[in-house]
Amino acid sequence: MNRLILFLFVTFISFYVASDDAASENVEIEVIEIIGSQEEALEIAGSASVITTEDLKIYEYTDIHKILSTVPGINFRPEDGYGLRPNISIRGTYADRSGKVTLMEDGVLIAPAPYASSSAYYFPTTPRLAGVEVLKGPAAITQGPYTVGGAINLLSTPIPDETEGLFNQELGADQTSRTHFHYGVVQDNVAFLIESHLWKTNGFDSIMNSNENTGFDKDDVVVKLRLNSDPESEGIYHELNLKYQDSDESSDQSYVGLAEADFRRDPHERYGLTAYDNMDNAHDTFSLNYIADMGDLEFSATIYENEFARNWFKVDKIDNGKVYGLGNGINNIIAAANTGNLDAISILHGTNSQAD
Repeated sequence: MNRLILFLFVTFISFYVASDDAASENVEIEVIEIIGSQEEALEIAGSASVITTEDLKIYEYTDIHKILSTVPGINFRPEDGYGLRPNISIRGTYADRSGKVTLMEDGVLIAPAPYASSSAYYFPTTPRLAGVEVLKGPAAITQGPYTVGGAINLLSTPIPDETEGLFNQELGADQTSRTHFHYGVVQDNVAFLIESHLWKTNGFDSIMNSNENTGFDKDDVVVKLRLNSDPESEGIYHELNLKYQDSDESSDQSYVGLAEADFRRDPHERYGLTAYDNMDNAHDTFSLNYIADMGDLEFSATIYENEFARNWFKVDKIDNGKVYGLGNGINNIIAAANTGNLDAISILHGTNSQAD
């Protein structure tokens, strides 16, 4: 397992004009949002957009591409039809795997390391998100590297203001099932949230001469814990936030295209060669955040660790050089099929008489 550990210690100081009775008021601190609200976005240098929980509830999209389509200046290239691995471009940057955009969840980078693998094959599960913040221009500079285009901060389900929960079950075509559950308990000095999201489908494609699925199975678990001092007491207010997130995915996706004649006949029927194409990945994040509010002075420190492993089996080479002389790359076979080569067509359709 490729294990990359990042230890980040960030402090920031903000001053404001406090009223005489500020010490007696309840302390309200939000540590996961970068922008905070649509009103605050108007005060940020550059450009910023906020998609709130209420916005997400209107259509309940499960594809991040559809959610971001409401934000100006964003372009994207869908890949698998479900938004599992989006290709996002902000202001004309290179879209491949969102490599020129900083991606975060709750203000923490989701990549294994800030200056490496920015375009890793992990993206937070969209249906469990509670909001999205998009920063463009100078506003994104403070959020880390790869902000040529901008930064996107995905907000997970927060600990509620009072004890409550949610259970949502959806069933759809292609044996699609999505189960979302979260429950939060809030006390005076302690609160926690448990969340689970189970999502699977058999996929909308078929495979020639095979009954294998073309969908995915993705499971998420999120646990949050907050410990805090009495907000109404005088003196320094202390708050400790712990978050653990774990995600496992197995998706039967393929990069193999189709010859032109096959695409015209049925664009959703894959070649039998792709039956074993599979992406298997696991991602988990542990973060610990401490904040102290001393009135005119606020202190925050965050420590986090990302761990990500992936294994993607993909059809690439076919050793047919000695038999058919078409070259051993799958794209060579498809190119030959486009010229009408019967040997290439038979290989793609699985009807070739000579073994490969």
